[in-house]
Amino acid sequence: MINLEKIKEFTFADLDKTIELVHSDKGAPNLMLALVLSAYTEFWFLEGLTSNSSERFNSFFRKLGKNYESLLDKHDIYDRFRSSLVHGYLIKGNSKIVIEGGECGIDFDDKTGIFTFYIRRYLEDFKFAVNNYVHELSTNPDKFNKAKEELEKRAQLL
Repeated sequence: MINLEKIKEFTFADLDKTIELVHSDKGAPNLMLALVLSAYTEFWFLEGLTSNSSERFNSFFRKLGKNYESLLDKHDIYDRFRSSLVHGYLIKGNSKIVIEGGECGIDFDDKTGIFTFYIRRYLEDFKFAVNNYVHELSTNPDKFNKAKEELEKRAQLL
C-alpha cells in the first residue's frame, strides 16, 4: 500500500531505538522524544484536508483515544506541546517529560496546573492509532486516495 507500511515501519523503528536508550548509561532523550512524537502526530494525518499544522496535529491527536480528545477539548495541546517543542525546544508553561507512567500520554493535574508528557504511554497509544489509521485507509478507497495524493506531495522515504 503506497509507502504507508514502509513509513510506519521506519517511524516505529526510529522511536523504538531511541526509547531503548533509557537502558543505556546516559538514558533516553526525553525532550527529543516528546518533540519527535509531536511532529509525527502531525505528519500522520494524511488525508490532505488542510495544510494548517494545528488542524493536522489536532485531527490525528484525537485518533490517539478518548483521553486525548478530552484533553484537546480543554487545552490547546498543539500550541503548548507541538509548536513550542518544534519552535522553542521547550513545552509552554509548567510541565515535565518522563519515560514511564501515565494512563494517557499527556496528563494535566488540575491541582498543580502541571502537564506531564509520558513518553512510553504516548508511544504505545500513537502506534495503536497509526495501525488503526493505516487499516482504515486500506479499507476506504476515498481516504486511501487522499492519503496517496498527500504523500506524493511530500519528500519520499528511500
